[in-house]
Amino acid sequence: MADEPKIEYPFPAIQDYTEGYWQGAIGGKIRAQQCKACGYVRLPPTAHCSQCLSTRSKWVDLSGHGSIWSWVIMHRPYFKHHWQVPPYLVALVRLDEGPLISAAIDADQERLAVGKKLRARLEEVAPGRFLPVFELT
Repeated sequence: MADEPKIEYPFPAIQDYTEGYWQGAIGGKIRAQQCKACGYVRLPPTAHCSQCLSTRSKWVDLSGHGSIWSWVIMHRPYFKHHWQVPPYLVALVRLDEGPLISAAIDADQERLAVGKKLRARLEEVAPGRFLPVFELT
């Protein structure tokens, strides 16, 4: 039997400033950076705070709860080897702690509306790589 072809997922390389996010995800936590200078909570991780440009930050665990800010039905894979089969739902989620992130939603589209409350679970989409998937509460 021939070996299965290796699927390359389009994940960015882990950087010093993103490692805390990926380590938290392996442990079942969604983490964000909090600026030590101004207190701004940011996700996705960046090398500098977008509010004050400080490079000093700490990792904080988030609740994984938020609400729908907007959503869309994807009818084609976003990446060549996407981990979800179309059609699938993607939303902008306003987390309770403030950050706005884009993530998959596991729900029937008829039940979605702006402002609906969500909670996240982490799903392993590639070896050692976990992404949040939201469901209605």
